[in-house]
Amino acid sequence: TNSAETFDNLNEMVTFFERTNSTLLFLNLECCGVVNERADEVANCIGVASGIVNSIRSIGCGNVGIPRDLMEKYGVREDDIYDPRRLIAENGDRRNAIRNAVRDMAVIAGKYLAHARKYQGSVASEQGGRSALLPAVSALRYLEWLESVDYDVLDESIREVEKVDSLNGRLWRLGHMVYLGLAWV
Repeated sequence: TNSAETFDNLNEMVTFFERTNSTLLFLNLECCGVVNERADEVANCIGVASGIVNSIRSIGCGNVGIPRDLMEKYGVREDDIYDPRRLIAENGDRRNAIRNAVRDMAVIAGKYLAHARKYQGSVASEQGGRSALLPAVSALRYLEWLESVDYDVLDESIREVEKVDSLNGRLWRLGHMVYLGLAWV
């Protein structure tokens, strides 16, 4: 499976992100001179969480993003994910199906970030190790925003965040800078 295909289940998705996103974070840590198992565990969790978050963000952008098991569980139709524009005005069962699947994915990503946060102290900050793990900030902020709209990826305010000139976009970046200033977690 690759990122352009649909994963069969969440476990397959997690394994894929462990082998892709996480390995890039391992490399970041190594480049900062941080080599220890606990730091790798933190990086692995952040890699998985950021991969899941990017899958959620890709819904409606030509990528299914939701594993097949969750699509079946909630009755999500592939055509609704590929082109969700017709669901934006609707607030019915099909839109709720996507919301429920996204909620399950976000909960898993959140658990991975919580685990990373628990052990972040084992990553040496004086060597730049924590800065190597900054993708955690983006993932965490997006999950918070997603929760604020009840996991509705079709909510207009989610799309507003990505508009540079919008008030929501500016507030998003300001909040992001605050998190970065706090050395992420």
